[in-house]
Amino acid sequence: EVTGYIGPLGWYEIKVPDARKALPQIQKNPIVVNAELNYAGRTEVLDIENLDENFSWGHRKIKLPEAYQYIEGQALEEVAVAVIDTGFDLEHPELDSRFLPGVDLGSVDDNPTYEDIPEALEARAHGTLVAGIIAAENNDSDLNGVAYNSKILPIKVFNSSWPGLVGKALLPDAYFSFKVAAGIVYAARSEADV
Repeated sequence: EVTGYIGPLGWYEIKVPDARKALPQIQKNPIVVNAELNYAGRTEVLDIENLDENFSWGHRKIKLPEAYQYIEGQALEEVAVAVIDTGFDLEHPELDSRFLPGVDLGSVDDNPTYEDIPEALEARAHGTLVAGIIAAENNDSDLNGVAYNSKILPIKVFNSSWPGLVGKALLPDAYFSFKVAAGIVYAARSEADV
């Protein structure tokens, strides 16, 4: 069963009863150039309780406040940064003006929020955290983004129904490599700068 297609790459995602057993047979097919397993991965666990403290620590560690002094008063070019992740809080006060229209490749719609991901999953806020590290407003708080003049192109590749495919006990916050590849292609076709 074909479950996905990435046109520019000519890649198909297919579902078979036992992928490991089927892979050698699929690889031998003369019309197949390459075949590999659709690997599952997961995001890092977040320490939501100490998020502000951890965020500002990282900024100080890379000497960001000192770096800001070199660009103070300059007109900075706005760049589009694609963030391929778990979903986003598009109304976060540090980010609400920093988003471009995005996409949810998990359910193939234009709503890249994490609303469909259960609150119990640790990965729920990961996309918002990454977007904040990049583009949080420059408002003299400890949460200024590293590239605060950039715009985030949110690309959600995580879907709340996917963990059931691999077993919630093993990978409760799973994403799959095929969707990440589709996210990279979407970003490139959307002319993201980064």
